[in-house]
Amino acid sequence: MSRFFKQYAVSICINIVMKISEIETPKTPEQARLNQLKAASDRAKNAVKQERQKQKIQSAQKTLQTLRNPTAIKPIKPVG
Repeated sequence: MSRFFKQYAVSICINIVMKISEIETPKTPEQARLNQLKAASDRAKNAVKQERQKQKIQSAQKTLQTLRNPTAIKPIKPVG
């Protein structure tokens, strides 16, 4: 009996979800364009954020390498 009930409950849930998705109207071309532009903007923001993080990491790694290998530091020549 419980197996039948589970199958029936799943069937009802699927039907409800299908009906809700059928009610949703398709987006107008203007709305679709705005959604595409917003998604592209979000992707660009994420790319900039990742690039900044990458550059910070590279800079920190370069600083660490310089500090670990002091012979790589060029001496300052006195002026005069």
